[in-house]
Amino acid sequence: FIMERLKKAGINMITGVIYDSASEKGLVIKTKDGKKETLEADTIVLAVGAVSEQRLYQEVKDKVAEIYLVGDSVSPRRISEAIAEGFQTGLTI
Repeated sequence: FIMERLKKAGINMITGVIYDSASEKGLVIKTKDGKKETLEADTIVLAVGAVSEQRLYQEVKDKVAEIYLVGDSVSPRRISEAIAEGFQTGLTI
């Protein structure tokens, strides 16, 4: 859903690059074929993937009677899956 909205808004999305550096001119990247390019920008937003974070869950799971792990803390995935999982957990509670 979000990706479609970004495409319709004309947002340029580039995947498979390595971030080299940021400067006053913008972001320097290395492309898939090894070429360095500067993407001119005054604002940079990086979306570089996600990993699950379960540290708090692990710390408290044996100290409370009931605890649930939902969303990206289980495993990074689509927002619709996290919402559905949160909804189901809410029904359980």
